[in-house]
Formats: sequence, structure tokens, C-alpha cells
Amino acid sequence: MKCGPDVSKVPHGLHIQVAEHEQQKHQIAALRCVVPLLFILLLSACGFHLRGMNNVPRWLNNVAIISENDDKQFVSILQSRLEGSNVEVNPEPSRAKYWLIVNEVNLQQQIISVGASTNPRQYTLTLTVVFVLKTRTGQVINTPARISISRELILNNNRILGSKDEESILIGEMKQDAVTQIIYRLSHLQDFNPDTRKSSVGTKKATHAHLN
Repeated sequence: MKCGPDVSKVPHGLHIQVAEHEQQKHQIAALRCVVPLLFILLLSACGFHLRGMNNVPRWLNNVAIISENDDKQFVSILQSRLEGSNVEVNPEPSRAKYWLIVNEVNLQQQIISVGASTNPRQYTLTLTVVFVLKTRTGQVINTPARISISRELILNNNRILGSKDEESILIGEMKQDAVTQIIYRLSHLQDFNPDTRKSSVGTKKATHAHLN
């Protein structure tokens, strides 16, 4: 006695259609999981961060960016990320409350390997950034901090232009990473009150003078 339909009598083409339908369902389910992740990664690469991530303290506002070596690309990325964290960036240092001084943005290349024609084939790129946060009056809020980012780059001698484009993109990504670390460190600064610090310093000086 047969308890169900005879599967052997189902047309072969229908088997294929069912299998393809099941495969499409699995692909759609996978895309539903992957697409949101890719969207978040894309936004992060563009400098956008979800609310609540790396929040800069509220007191840190009205900031001027001062670049010692005038790296316009780095300053542009840093300004965009600060503004994305709701920090007002003042183009006039004389009117800003705080100065974010970028002392150094230095890129170095180190050859790892060479090709058959002795042309460099693989580099290590190292980006070094040094910055310090001060008040407009020169009071140091955080000691100078050094950030180092390293990436490897493989050159293709058969397509020089393509390799140059890859290098430019990689350097841009390294600067994005360095700015991310700056924002992270700024977000972990303790509460700062210049008036409180001044009164504290004045009290210490007065105590020291009294003891002498």
C-alpha cells in the first residue's frame, strides 16, 4: 500500500525547478544577511559612524585644526569626521576654544622584495601621525600622541598606472584609519575644565610658597 505520491513519476524537469527554487531561496536569505553588513562597512569607509560609537565629549567643541605640514587630504578627512561627531570645527584658530594640532603626517616606504628586473615589487607603507590637543591659550589637554599605520603594497610593473592608483587609494585608507584612532582617543578624554585646573594650579603654588 502506497502512503504518498510516487516520486519516481514526478517529471525530471520539475525536480530541477524545485531545486533551483530552493537554491534561490538560500541565496536571497544569504543576501539579506550580507547586504546590511556591507552597507555598514561602506558607511564606515566614508567616515560615517553610528550614533553612540566613539562619542567625543560634549565639552570638546569649537575646535580649530592646525596642521604643521599642511596635508590637505588628512585635514579634510579629520574635519569631516569631527563634524560627523557633532564637533564644531572653526576655520579661524584665533576664535577657536581648542586647537587640535597635527604636528606630523609622515609617510615612509620600505622595500620588501624586488622583481626579476631589480624593480621594487613589494613595499611596506608606514604612516605616522603625531597630534596634541591644547586650549587656545596653550594649555595642554592631552600629551602629544603618536599613531602608526602600516600596510603592504604589491606593485605590478606591467600596469604602472593601475599600481599608482592602488597606492593612492591605500594611502587614503591609511589616513582614514589614523583619523579613526584620533577620534577614538579624543572620545576617551576625561572631563576638562580649564577654570578648575587654573584654580588647582594656583592653590598648589600658594601652598608651596607658604611652606617655603
